[in-house]
Amino acid sequence: MEDIYNAGGGNYFDVVSIHPYDSAKWTDSTATLEAAIEATKGIMNTYGDSTKELWLTELGPYYFPPSPVAFISQTGYTESQEASWVNLIYTNLKSKCDKLFFYELRDYPGSGTLYNPNWEGLMYFDYRTKEAYGAYKSLVK
Repeated sequence: MEDIYNAGGGNYFDVVSIHPYDSAKWTDSTATLEAAIEATKGIMNTYGDSTKELWLTELGPYYFPPSPVAFISQTGYTESQEASWVNLIYTNLKSKCDKLFFYELRDYPGSGTLYNPNWEGLMYFDYRTKEAYGAYKSLVK
């Protein structure tokens, strides 16, 4: 981000977005996400962009598969754990950034791959809702 500012790019965007995948690996803490937000705000402040909005985009349970997946997690997570994580994310971070976007509404409707896993949705691929859907719905009102 500093490279963008140093190259004069600060006038060419109106919102800063963080894709927080690597900072959202724990179901019981938002500390790494909060650190990413604060670090980004610090850079924005340094370059006089403190009035621009900061969004967290593509929040999702990439690292919380229902059963272990090599290179991602040695643990499987329950729907209740994912719902609790959604609640934690929105409760702890809603006041720290301007917008939070969840990725994705529905599980990938095919055989999952590392880059298109089929567990990230608030719904199953057949549109049955997960517990996280209810948590999300109650939080975004």
